[in-house]
Amino acid sequence: MSTRLISIGKVVGVFGLKGALKIWPNPDYIDYFQPENEVIVNEQSLTISEVGWHKKQARIWMEGVNKVEQAEQYIGFELYVPKEKLSLSDEDEYYVEDLIGINIVDEQGNSLGQLEEVMHMPAHDVYKSGDLMIPAVKEFVKKVDLKNRRMTVKIIEGMIEK
Repeated sequence: MSTRLISIGKVVGVFGLKGALKIWPNPDYIDYFQPENEVIVNEQSLTISEVGWHKKQARIWMEGVNKVEQAEQYIGFELYVPKEKLSLSDEDEYYVEDLIGINIVDEQGNSLGQLEEVMHMPAHDVYKSGDLMIPAVKEFVKKVDLKNRRMTVKIIEGMIEK
């Protein structure tokens, strides 16, 4: 059985002459950006040696990457971590990868389609299925059953065009 990898961010540039990587992190996994943690970039396993932040962007230094020329080879690549190395802090938190494709139903059991995208918005995530947008908050997401691939949501007037 192969290990499932989760993307925790993307290399968007380099910083400084010592080859720090500028990372646009997935906000769900910013806690993973810690020294001694390993990531996979361009099929290579690298260990984080130092982390800095500039606004919402991580700047990470990797063991063995000591020059800007070495770091440039990683620009444009995703950073991956084996799923089992990541932890969710709350029972109401889910991996985005586990939610994509889940069946969405209203409180009466009517099918509303499948979850196509999780949009990371400033206040909270938004689940998208076709034209339907569901705020990812307890008021609207009543139950997530990953085993049966079913999400029950509360629909209010204006959420669905008739």
